[in-house]
Amino acid sequence: MSLKKFSTLLLCIYFSIMTIMFSSFNSNASTIEEDKDTLDQYQDAYNNAKSQRQQIQQQLNNLEGSKATVLDEKNSLEYEIGYLISEIDALRVLIESYDTEIEKLNVQIEQLETNISTYVSLISDIIRYTYMEGDASLIEILLSSESLGDFLSNIDFSSYMIEYNDKLLTDLQSTVDSVEHSKAEYENAILKYQELTDENTDLKEEYEQKKVELDAKIAELNQNIYQYRNLYEKQKQAESDITKAISDLQKQIKEKEIYIGAWARPLPYSFKRISSDWGTRVYNGRSEFHNGVDMPAPQGTPISAVQSGTVIIATRNDLSYGWYVVIDHGGGVSTLYGHMMSQPLVNVGDKVLKGAVIGLVGSTGKSSGPHLHLGLMIDGAWINPETPGYFDSSSFVKDADA
Repeated sequence: MSLKKFSTLLLCIYFSIMTIMFSSFNSNASTIEEDKDTLDQYQDAYNNAKSQRQQIQQQLNNLEGSKATVLDEKNSLEYEIGYLISEIDALRVLIESYDTEIEKLNVQIEQLETNISTYVSLISDIIRYTYMEGDASLIEILLSSESLGDFLSNIDFSSYMIEYNDKLLTDLQSTVDSVEHSKAEYENAILKYQELTDENTDLKEEYEQKKVELDAKIAELNQNIYQYRNLYEKQKQAESDITKAISDLQKQIKEKEIYIGAWARPLPYSFKRISSDWGTRVYNGRSEFHNGVDMPAPQGTPISAVQSGTVIIATRNDLSYGWYVVIDHGGGVSTLYGHMMSQPLVNVGDKVLKGAVIGLVGSTGKSSGPHLHLGLMIDGAWINPETPGYFDSSSFVKDADA
């Protein structure tokens, strides 16, 4: 499957999941069974999202592996060219050393040739002198000698001259041989240098062409890796969203299982009328937020805990609730009972059972007459006690319905 099709499929799955989630949470009045069905859908969606993320991770691993292979190939080519260039540079240095050596040997040859020429000239002068002066002894030696070497060996300085001559000739031959050897190596180095240079030129052309192909492949791989990483992050976010939705829904189901149909009425059944709703209202000519519902009842009417829990507040505040009690029911749920007639019948830390009398209806604090102010708090936020899912629908009757 191509990256484009794969991305489109993932986005469709993601938006489908989000649609299910939002449609579910827009229905606070759903039943526990409906919530459990939705929870199953969430779990399936989570499993699908996790599977898709694992596929994306595998694709990412494959792409990273392909990129590493291409980079290795490119690095290998660069190393091969670098090695060849180093060989060429070494040969260039060697050729330069041969040039220096040959030049030095040529100077030696010139010097030896000069010495030999001087030596030959000296011998010629001796022979010429002997002939011109008529030195009988030298002429006799010359006439009795079978060769020039024999002649030289018969005169006083002959041994020195022969030795000197032999050394000159030996040095000359050795130097000539060295020159020839150096020239041969020089020629071989030149040939090798040219061969490597040609090979380097061909390899560079091949490398440049291959480099263009490899760079294009790397760019394509980088683009795919970037897109797959984005998909991976989106998929992780989808999993996170689904996980949160599952957690929230599980909490919602738990709360419903605990409280639906199980909450006691705070006042006797005959006192279920609501005189002031939860929410914004006008009180004494001024708009204000009312964080609970007001339930009128005669002073002294027993007030019951709507659910079991622990008393966390039992005090008086004349600027608001007068004498009031707050009970923590666990799971982030608490209830408030305000405007009691007198000091509550419970203390902070007391464990109370559902239906237990905790105080009496009164009109203390900010109140215009005897009534119970009932507040419901979920996770630190005030919730309308009439919200379906907490009290039975018959627990309250508004003035308009009475």
